[in-house]
Amino acid sequence: QRGLDLDFYNRAYSTSGQVGRYRAMVCHQKNSLGASARWIQLELGQFTGGRSSIFLDSDNLINLNDLLSTVRDKVDVLVVLATKEIWWRPWCAGEITTASSAGIPIVLAMMGEGDNPLELNFNELSCQVPSKLTQAHMDVLAPFGIAHEDIQRAYAKLQDAPQVAVSVQNPMVIREAIDGLSRLAELNGMRERTIFARLGSELVSVTRGLPCLQTKTVDCIKNCMRQRRRSFVLLGNPDDIEAVAAMRILEFAMLEVSEQRQEYVDIYNCSTCPQAAVLRCVNQGMFVILVLSKGVLNCEVVQRV
Repeated sequence: QRGLDLDFYNRAYSTSGQVGRYRAMVCHQKNSLGASARWIQLELGQFTGGRSSIFLDSDNLINLNDLLSTVRDKVDVLVVLATKEIWWRPWCAGEITTASSAGIPIVLAMMGEGDNPLELNFNELSCQVPSKLTQAHMDVLAPFGIAHEDIQRAYAKLQDAPQVAVSVQNPMVIREAIDGLSRLAELNGMRERTIFARLGSELVSVTRGLPCLQTKTVDCIKNCMRQRRRSFVLLGNPDDIEAVAAMRILEFAMLEVSEQRQEYVDIYNCSTCPQAAVLRCVNQGMFVILVLSKGVLNCEVVQRV
């Protein structure tokens, strides 16, 4: 199975093989920000009624030869997880160049390292293209009509693209970054329309079947009273953006599974909770899920837990 979203799976692998437009696409360097890309997809999916409307290659890429045409024809905005090295990955360069030449809006998520915000000079990046992207790289993009000059023009234009700084040093900064990405990608309005549409459908269902709704409500309350609420602590390196992303993905997954099973969980994520709160949770006997990553055992919060 590819990806987590059954709705997309059914549509993408149907007999027609046709998928509608994507509200956004996440362009990323898989070997360094694979988890972060999934996290950003899940977060942005909160604004669009589901993650299936946010293109991520791990879920949505069926044929590599169709990738750039998907960018050109089916994507409303390209969200680039900007690092120092993403520009020298041929498929990332192709996605950015295709979006730029087709007039697809580009939003840059500037992925900082620790306390250090990412700062890039796109005019300098543009000048480095002929030396950084080798002939082997360009052979990948040549069938799509992309040359060094096209990439240089696209990178130079990024100097004017909207930017959002992403840092794991402060939970509020993370929240502001996600909200900023959704706003710049013009996803907020979609979330509001989705909510109103859902409320309208629920009102219709209430007027059509009130007795049934009352029965379901009573059953839900009884179920809540019968089941014991489970509590978990997600523990990892809060200074490693990939570890933070992995913890957030686990949080999304656990909440989704608990809803499907009609179970009730409390999740305390060390990347968003104060250290004192995490320690209190552990002292109360909550289950601890440790996300292993390089250097995690040297973290103060992990050592104290």
